[in-house]
Amino acid sequence: MSGDHMVTMRLTKRAVDALVAGPERYSAWDIELKGFGVRVSPQGRKTYIVRYRTIGGADRMLTLATHGVLTTEEAREEARRALARAAMGGDPQGVKAERRAEMTVRDLCELYMAEGTATKKETTLQIDRIRIKRHINPRIGTMKVTDVARGDIQRLMIDIGNGRIRKDATPHTRGGKGAAARTIGLLGGIFNFAVERGFVEESPVKGVKRYRDNRRDRFLLTCP
Repeated sequence: MSGDHMVTMRLTKRAVDALVAGPERYSAWDIELKGFGVRVSPQGRKTYIVRYRTIGGADRMLTLATHGVLTTEEAREEARRALARAAMGGDPQGVKAERRAEMTVRDLCELYMAEGTATKKETTLQIDRIRIKRHINPRIGTMKVTDVARGDIQRLMIDIGNGRIRKDATPHTRGGKGAAARTIGLLGGIFNFAVERGFVEESPVKGVKRYRDNRRDRFLLTCP
């Protein structure tokens, strides 16, 4: 398969589950809803997409979400809405690009906590909120999501590992290598969520070598 290879079929959960990765990325397009497809990466990631043409004649490709984050039928409905907006003169990809350009790490963390944590326990969510409030937001919260680089993540980890806490530290937010490892782990989940939503192409956390974490969480589960 080549990067330009395309197949057509009726996209259902069973059909999408059956798609296999090839040596290069390819797309499978739905035979019923024109413009609705799923892109399959060489690593096996399956991402729902919509292709449409604006009123001005520009070709656009809108990333919806990865298979599993949305079901096939949910993705189909999202695609139907996007195509309807395009038919009425809108540009869904342009709107998404504007939102991506404006989104800060603080905004991303808020969206992740609201929409990306369905499988987490409440006690874990409380700890996540503390890490975001005391470690992530004070350092990189105002950065644009698209501007965050691997070096920013490495510096964040080193600062937390060395106990460099913004504002007053408490016994539960003083930092250390264990806290640094767990915070970077949380950021990895947050940026994977951003990749799934199409806000960034690749997580800046990818490839960062974390400190070893041999300690269990001992956070006081109240935000100061």
